Amino acid sequence: MTARFQRLLAAFVLALGFAAPAVRALPVTQVSAAFDVTCAIVVNALDCWGYNANGQVGDGTTTTRLTPHRISNTATGVSTSGFHTCAVLGNGAYCWGSNTDGQLGDGTINQVLSAQQVPALPFQSGVTAVATGDLHSCAIQNGGLYCWGANGYGQLGTGNTTASRVPVAVPGMASGVTSITAGRFHTCAVARGVLYCWGRNDSGELGLSTVSSSVNTPTAVPGMSGTSVVEAGGSFTCAVKAGGAVCWGFNGNGQLGIGTSNGSPWPVNVSGLASGVTHVAAGSSYHACSVTNGAASCWGYNNAGQLGNPAAGGGTQVPIAVSGLASGVIRIGAGGLHTCSAGLAGVHCWGDNATGQLGINGTAPSNVPLLVVNPRAWSPDVVASPATSKRSLKSSSVRSGSRFPIRARKFIAGAFDGVAS
Repeated sequence: MTARFQRLLAAFVLALGFAAPAVRALPVTQVSAAFDVTCAIVVNALDCWGYNANGQVGDGTTTTRLTPHRISNTATGVSTSGFHTCAVLGNGAYCWGSNTDGQLGDGTINQVLSAQQVPALPFQSGVTAVATGDLHSCAIQNGGLYCWGANGYGQLGTGNTTASRVPVAVPGMASGVTSITAGRFHTCAVARGVLYCWGRNDSGELGLSTVSSSVNTPTAVPGMSGTSVVEAGGSFTCAVKAGGAVCWGFNGNGQLGIGTSNGSPWPVNVSGLASGVTHVAAGSSYHACSVTNGAASCWGYNNAGQLGNPAAGGGTQVPIAVSGLASGVIRIGAGGLHTCSAGLAGVHCWGDNATGQLGINGTAPSNVPLLVVNPRAWSPDVVASPATSKRSLKSSSVRSGSRFPIRARKFIAGAFDGVAS
């Protein structure tokens, strides 16, 4: 069936008022945003885009990329710090980009411009997750946790502040680790159902009820047993516990979502998000976001439109709905001054775009979500989830990089690469 015939058939069906032909939604595994870089995984295909002076996009160059560039077709996990990136490719850990402190784990401080496997023996297989801080990285391998890179604040969790250019096992984390996240200079992990944090703590970002310069061994966060998701930001942390969102640490821009700008060294409930929360994101500096019953919301500073709602003005200390993303959202990632989400309608980004981090083939910012341009993995022409009706297509507020609503006539079956009509 030709693409022209598909379009004519879809238009005919819509004209009759029936539901459009079903489009199989692409499973989005992950989206990661930090400072001026974004990466996303769709059907095991990893693409990255944005600022690339250190090779953090991973396409073998240092050229800033305004649209997604394919890195791998075997990805199951990704994390970017904005300066370097690590991913799980074919069950192994790979890293690339800046390597000033050995954060790529290859025993050197040499910059790497494309995906390179972390050469230490434990990482040849069995890797299930990776995390990147400003100058350090971590990975879960066969349930055990390893970290490497800078360690000035004890963020490697090894009981000292000695840096390592190769992966080192984190004491007490040899098994049962199910989740890992790295902030700028701190790290958190869920092991055997308990949340642990370590590293820098001068803003209370470890959630230990105290403020100190640092903690160099994994320490259980009081009252956080049963944590399902944890995301470390610049100097604060957010998590999902029992379906509710909690945050702690620095709060000068309202990024804890508690209605004030007072920081907290212990977990506090995010206003209005007591249930239904499935994912949270803590930004590199100024804001945080969540997915609640499929809807995206954000809070904190909004100087570049990173909250995704024009009504947020310069910012808000409590969550506000992201425009046009009231359903179907699965994951969300908060960068420095931009945000990206992934779900049934594709990958969307909004906020600052000075280095192309929105992936819309331009550098204009946006205070509302725009659909990322990537014809190889997801189509900017398809705006509907399966069995979307003519009526809902006409009212759709999903947008492409053009800033104009996508019309129903552009809905075509089989538009996604590799998906049969």
